[in-house]
Amino acid sequence: MIVYDEGRSFPIGGVVIGWMFFVVGILMLVGNPFLGAPMTILGSIMAFTKSMTLIDVEKNRIKKGASFLGFKFGEWIDYSKFPFIAVLRIDVKTKMLSRGNAEANLKDVYYNINLLSDYHRNKVLILKFSDKEKAITEARIISEKLEKELVEYRPVLSRKNQDRRRKRR
Repeated sequence: MIVYDEGRSFPIGGVVIGWMFFVVGILMLVGNPFLGAPMTILGSIMAFTKSMTLIDVEKNRIKKGASFLGFKFGEWIDYSKFPFIAVLRIDVKTKMLSRGNAEANLKDVYYNINLLSDYHRNKVLILKFSDKEKAITEARIISEKLEKELVEYRPVLSRKNQDRRRKRR
């Protein structure tokens, strides 16, 4: 079994708020248990939940999910139907506006390692990286362990789409 720990499920602000809820909830358990218990539970979920990916090579399955206090949640997916692995570049753009119409645009680039179906139409995300070289290196390692071919993402167009593209030209 291969385990990839992807870090906290919540951003740092959510983790800090989770810790605050957790500590305040424990202190409130003495005085008001009906308010302290939900705060403690919510805070612990926000502070201690981690994202992870499990790959079970013997049973040909993968689980993308979360881990909370040692318990792992998520759905197993059979990866035997996915003969290829590819690294895909994903651009995430965020636009923020203030009341004074000041605008801030943010662009993040991620490199996702995905399992691909025969025609590259179906994808299953395995891991996400912000560095291209790390993503390619890890994709090579995963492709060797899973005995899958590392390919470039090129979805096959159906006959209908090919005809439609010819008509546009």
